[in-house]
Parts: sequence; structure tokens; C-alpha cells
Amino acid sequence: MPSINCTLNRKFLQAEAEKLPTDAQRAGALFLSIDVEPGKIEGGKGVVPNVVLLIDSSGSMMSEQKLEMAKEAAKQFVEGLDDVSNVSVISFSEVCKLACRGKGKKEGAEEKGLLDNLLDSEVVTPEKSEMLECIDQIEAKGGTALFTALENAMDEILATDVEPEKRIDRVIVLSDGQPTVGHNLVEDFRDIAELYAAENISITCGGIGGDYSEDILIALAEHSRKGKWRHLKMASDITELFKSEAKRIKETTMIKPDIIINPIKGFELGDIYQAEPEVSHVEDIRIIEGSYIIPIGDLVEGEEQTYVAQIFYPSRPEGSFRIAQVSISDKHSQDVLVTYTTDPEKYSEEDDSSPRHHFLTAKASLFGRDVIDGDSSKMDTVIKMTSEVISDGADQDLINRATQIKETIMEKDTVILTDEEKKAKKGTLSTTVILED
Repeated sequence: MPSINCTLNRKFLQAEAEKLPTDAQRAGALFLSIDVEPGKIEGGKGVVPNVVLLIDSSGSMMSEQKLEMAKEAAKQFVEGLDDVSNVSVISFSEVCKLACRGKGKKEGAEEKGLLDNLLDSEVVTPEKSEMLECIDQIEAKGGTALFTALENAMDEILATDVEPEKRIDRVIVLSDGQPTVGHNLVEDFRDIAELYAAENISITCGGIGGDYSEDILIALAEHSRKGKWRHLKMASDITELFKSEAKRIKETTMIKPDIIINPIKGFELGDIYQAEPEVSHVEDIRIIEGSYIIPIGDLVEGEEQTYVAQIFYPSRPEGSFRIAQVSISDKHSQDVLVTYTTDPEKYSEEDDSSPRHHFLTAKASLFGRDVIDGDSSKMDTVIKMTSEVISDGADQDLINRATQIKETIMEKDTVILTDEEKKAKKGTLSTTVILED
């Protein structure tokens, strides 16, 4: 059973305070950290992988054996899943081609009239062996119609009769180049990612080399349902990405969960960040009758997720108060308590610095990406936030993270980076994990 653990950086607040903190850098700021523990896999869950592998087959994929490596990785992905009835593979160059689809997609796709514009849209491969043969036949040529491919991938995800609460909806995109056919603006890809989010579909993006647009792939990952972006330094990293995704799908303990925060009147949430294992500014929040509903990534055994929020609080008299109730998909809840006191020895001390440090490192990571992109106006802010974490004597993992962020952006000012080096550095700032060996 998944569970949550909520931690405030302060157990005591000043009672009858005349001046209250308004930003993260002011003394007395209140932060809430929410650690989500995924629990163990429950036997016989019957969750169906509803997945599209979207593989770039443009002419540039012929270099460095990238397409051959992608096909081998795709075959390993298919072989690694127990159920491929709702798995499809689409290749895209100047046109999109449905290479293969599991038998679970055939009937639903016909009924919904989807994929009419795809070549060979009748390809149905009920056996794994047939799917592997079809993947082998993908060839590289032409340009890159990424936007159209994403439209078709969404259609393919929705072409299933499996109920949403029983399926893992995911598109895994692999590309080595800029979109050259159709839409090519970051805003366009952010818009389509938000359509994915509305359908609770996540997008995992792998970018190879130095020519693809990391801004487009980041937009797809961060604006879909809690996707991820990985910079792949070499063709062999494709295999690691696909292997990691297959493993995570098999070890998923809960799909499409939400964190629900019910603050008591007078307490308001400020910025919210995901701090582990992906780093992102949480923007896709629904507020219903005062409850903040935050969609989070599928829970995977052994992969804890951490979210942190700044809380703005009112002035109150002495006493203990429940300031919020936090739950995960209504299955596990925890009350968040704080005590107002007039004793300065209590309210002047921070009880646990980790929520604040998680907040600062997450924000510094995202600002650091902007610095790598050339926004020098955020350099001083990143250095200030990371230096605070380091000098405070925080948890060693957070010190290491802050040090890495600080060194990454400072190096940007001392050396000239290639496009691929910039992507690699932005990649390290976007996640706290690396591809599995």
C-alpha cells in the first residue's frame, strides 16, 4: 500500500506575529515536504501497459547506428513486458508509419476510426515474435514530423477498450533532430502535451546527440502527465532508457495517483516543486472546493517521490493547530500540525531544514537550466540558493546536489559549451537520477 510522510521545517511559529514571511529567503518561512512511498507490487493487479514507442526514423538516424540501436532497444522493450496486447510502435520521418500494434488495439482502433492517415494502419501483430519482425523493418529516410507523430500516438493510446484506471498510458519518444515537417515551435508542443495531460497520458522523451531541441522534449515531458526527459549521450543509452521504462512499467504499484492537500482556512500554498526523482515546477494543479489536487507520476516500487511546497500562514494566538490534511488518492492521509508560541527559543529555530533545502535545490535546478540557456540574470539567485544549502550543513545528498548545480552553472561562465554539452548539463539539472547500468 502506498503511503506518504509529511514534514514541516518548523514545528513552532511565532504567535501574534506582526510581520509574516512572504518569500523563501525570509526567516520564518514555512515549507512542507511530502515524501511518497510507493509500497510493494500487489499480486494479480492486472494493470495493462498501454504504450506507444514513437521512434524517429528520419535520415539522420542512420548515422552512428542510432536507428539500429533504437530497433534493438524497442525489441528488448517488447520482450521485457508480460503483456503487449496494447503496445504499439510508430516510426516517423516525413510521414508516420504504424510498424506494429498488439491485438488489444485492433478492435478499439477500428471502432473509433483512428489512425486513418497512417500508412499500413491495418498492421496487427498478436504475437511478440511478429512484433519483433515488424520493428526490424523500420527504415530511415526523410525529415522529422514529430508533431504529427504525437497526434497519432495519442490516437493510438486512446484506441483501447481497457478502462483508464486499469492501464498505464505512456508514450516513449526517441528523436535525434529538430522537427522539420509541420509544427516546430515549443509552444505548439507544450499545447499538445497539455492535451496528453488532460487524458492522463505521460510522455517519456529521449534525445540523442546535439541536434535535437531539448526545449521541445522538456515541454513534452513536463506538460504531459508527469513525464520525463533524458539526454542520451550515445546510441547505446537508447537501450538503457527503454530497459528502464520497461522495468518501471512492470514494477508500478499505483497508476495515475494524486496528492490531495486540504489546507485549513487562512493557510495558502505557494510554489510547489517536485524534487525527487524528476525536478519540475508543479503547475497542473486543480483547486476544487479548497482542495489542491496535484497529479503525480505513477508509483514505482523502490522509487520514492518528493514534493515540497512553501506555505503562507496567518497570524494566530498561542496553541496547536492542524494546518492541512494531505492524502494520496484518498487511500492514505496524514494531518500536518503546527504550534504557535510566544517563546522565541522555539519559534526562532528550524526543526528540520530538509523541506527548505529540497525547495531551494529544486528551484535552483530549474533556474540553472535557464542560466545554461544564456539567462545570466538568474546566476546570482542560483548561487545564493545553492550556497545557502551548502553552508547550512544540510543532508549530504542535498549538499552534493547543491554543489553539482552550483558547479554546473559556474562552469558555463568559464568555458564555451557545445550544443551537446549544454543538453547534457541541462539533463543533469532536470533529474536526480541517471539511467540504470
